[in-house]
Amino acid sequence: MAYHVYVPALKGCRLWGYTLEEALQNIQEAVEVYLEDLKKHNEPIPEGPAEFVTVFTEPVVAATA
Repeated sequence: MAYHVYVPALKGCRLWGYTLEEALQNIQEAVEVYLEDLKKHNEPIPEGPAEFVTVFTEPVVAATA
């Protein structure tokens, strides 16, 4: 089993972990790097929903066009 997490406000910012703690640690590091990159390039930081991180514990299939 794995936990999949993503940040809806940060396009493409999604990771996973074998435990919930690992998944949350991974996404925290990814968010920090993502925000540093936005600041470095003088891009605005997007505002997100109240649920900043979404966690899936069940199998999920997603398709985008």
